[in-house]
Amino acid sequence: MRPDCVCRGKPRTMRFLILLIPTCMVLGCDDDNGVVGNACAAENPIEDVEWLQELKNSLTNCTCEQSIIQGQYLSKTVFFVATTDPACSSVFAPTLYDCSGTIIKKFGTTEKDRDELNKLRFEEVLYRCND
Repeated sequence: MRPDCVCRGKPRTMRFLILLIPTCMVLGCDDDNGVVGNACAAENPIEDVEWLQELKNSLTNCTCEQSIIQGQYLSKTVFFVATTDPACSSVFAPTLYDCSGTIIKKFGTTEKDRDELNKLRFEEVLYRCND
């Protein structure tokens, strides 16, 4: 074998890989069911985002109405569950999720947490559980 024959296929292979990798990244964002991971980019987050579907499915036998709400906290879009039934009194200490479903804040019942809750803004109710 001639020494100049060893490298002949590599440039073509490299060009193929350079085109293949970005294509896979773009096409690989959604799975086969059309479910996406970023709730902020979804047209219908409660139906299109897997982690929000799981949160919705966890709300069963709601004797008091509970809602999944999209809001703002410290200028970031967040999602959380809240009791929205005026007939029910409960301590409001939500867990805030970012657009990808990562927990970014768990509120407690301390005075500091109650002060921090004033920074939370409700924007839209995405789902209501009122069995």
